[in-house]
Amino acid sequence: MEGSGCLVRLLKNEWCKMFAKKSTWLMLVIEPLIILVVALVGRLAAHEAHAPRVEANDLLQTLGSGLLPSLVSLFVVVVMAASVAEEFSYGTINSLLTQAHSRLGILNAKFAACLGYAFVVNAMAILSSWLVGSLVLGFQSPLRTALGFPHHLTVLEVAIGIAVSNWIMDCLYGAVTFFISVAIHSEGIAIAVGLGTLFMNTLVNSFFLMLMERPHWYWLKWLPFNLFNLRSKFQFIGAGVHLDPWDLSYPQMVGAILVYSTFFYLLSLWIFRRQDIVA
Repeated sequence: MEGSGCLVRLLKNEWCKMFAKKSTWLMLVIEPLIILVVALVGRLAAHEAHAPRVEANDLLQTLGSGLLPSLVSLFVVVVMAASVAEEFSYGTINSLLTQAHSRLGILNAKFAACLGYAFVVNAMAILSSWLVGSLVLGFQSPLRTALGFPHHLTVLEVAIGIAVSNWIMDCLYGAVTFFISVAIHSEGIAIAVGLGTLFMNTLVNSFFLMLMERPHWYWLKWLPFNLFNLRSKFQFIGAGVHLDPWDLSYPQMVGAILVYSTFFYLLSLWIFRRQDIVA
């Protein structure tokens, strides 16, 4: 096992490589631009339809009408896919292995760096929603009580809860993408599989939902595609809502996502440690 000091150096190295890419910064710049467009369109639409105007807290509570969480997951898929596949494409994986770093340490540092990036972009989603909303729609205190949530949660607490839920989901999206990237060494295929998982989960989940409602098929609720409704489950935490036999609670979803993420990551480690990497 590598010491913590070596792991920290590897992690710093991964962060330096990640933020040396223009695409990494581009993703962070896109977030506030998307929020700005959403705010302006919402403001214009409300004016034209003479409807109640969109307020800053509406933007913060939904993180850009739900657009940013999906966008963040897209960024995470791209970063995870490039993390390992590019090392093989450019041949830099050999230099890492010749620096007395274990394969376990290399992969741990890469995965941790990607999850750290996922945390940063989710945090940026909250900051962008609040800042752009305040500038374009007028300042509102994020400490106001959010509508539609139990226990009198504030708007800021709801935004943090949605972002944390999204980060947990990103762990699974990332682990699956990471596994494909390690197994095949193809950034394109890893991104395609990750995006397929991201954008087809609603369609696939709708299909399985018809089966899950039958008593003999309740176990299908534990399939990964049924776990990507985590964000929508956040609003029911502690609300005492009755769960159908084919449904999962928020804690159950979180636990299942962490189990699946761990499984795919350990599988990635197992494959990476047994691959024949020729210098």
